[in-house]
Amino acid sequence: MPPIVIHGRNITQPPKCEMRDGDVVGVWYIDFDEPGCKPYWDSMKDMGCMPSNPGFRRYESKLIGIAKGESWERMCNTAPATFGVKHFDRPTSCDNRGIFGMFGIWEVPDSGWWCR
Repeated sequence: MPPIVIHGRNITQPPKCEMRDGDVVGVWYIDFDEPGCKPYWDSMKDMGCMPSNPGFRRYESKLIGIAKGESWERMCNTAPATFGVKHFDRPTSCDNRGIFGMFGIWEVPDSGWWCR
């Protein structure tokens, strides 16, 4: 059987085959790059300059789409974000706000005079 391509990856064979109405059917379980399975950040909110950390601006966003049984902290600390033209592999820190959800916090350098 030739490999199939799923989300840009070559999959050489299915982990399972089944008989359906007299046909042999390959079954693949996709546990990578599924948009519906990935958490994502809600809109980014600019919280302004950080008086406690001059030269930095604080942004925050709520993490959406955490599957039941997943660790909020682990998902938050590994979820990338892009806002403006800047990409971040993970937030600076995470804030678990209980029933309000998990929030990522980014402390971003701001060289403008207003954040000094």
